Amino acid sequence: MKKSIRHTCCNAFTLIELLTVIAIIGILAAIIIPTVGKVRQSARRAECASNLRQLHTAIMLHAQDEKDTLIAGQSNFHPTVNWYLGYSQSQWVSPLASYTGGKDTLQKIAVCPENRTPEPVAGTVQCDYGYPYTVNYNVLIDYSGSPKNRIRLAEIHTPSQVVMMTDSAKDSAWGRGFSVPTNSAWSRIGTPHSGRANILWCDGHVTLNTKKDIEDKTTL
Repeated sequence: MKKSIRHTCCNAFTLIELLTVIAIIGILAAIIIPTVGKVRQSARRAECASNLRQLHTAIMLHAQDEKDTLIAGQSNFHPTVNWYLGYSQSQWVSPLASYTGGKDTLQKIAVCPENRTPEPVAGTVQCDYGYPYTVNYNVLIDYSGSPKNRIRLAEIHTPSQVVMMTDSAKDSAWGRGFSVPTNSAWSRIGTPHSGRANILWCDGHVTLNTKKDIEDKTTL
């Protein structure tokens, strides 16, 4: 009896099959990578909103201890009323630090995660950590140059309709503040979240808006 001879074939990929697999991997990567990027952006945007809400809580607690008077947005000569100092990282001794769990915590929550890039700007107030949020000087006043009366909570009649603080533009260094759209300081508002900014309102809620959305929302 003749024995049948079986030939064993190697199950190897052909060139066409390999190219097909590579093409599929490329398609999947094109789908997955942008999705991962969007998820990370969304996470940073959520962290930013959380930062602003924590800052609002600290500002309100500080106001309670100051007879319902809000902290100043900026002060070059009176650090006890300034929400930050910012002349260098070592001077992060804002009075808000005690309401946020310390200086290190305040450093972290005072900056949007999209803006944590230490890029010193020559001739301006600088920070080693990033670009803090910028404030509405109609609410957290500019106390520089000469003392002014800080704003009392009772003066803000519709807190849900008045901006307190926003994301800051990187080229504005420490962010400082803004007042009205017709003022050049309006450029200090940053839009790091796909062309929009997280906006903290005086009642503590946070929204995502364009700069145009808030043009009539900065005065008391």
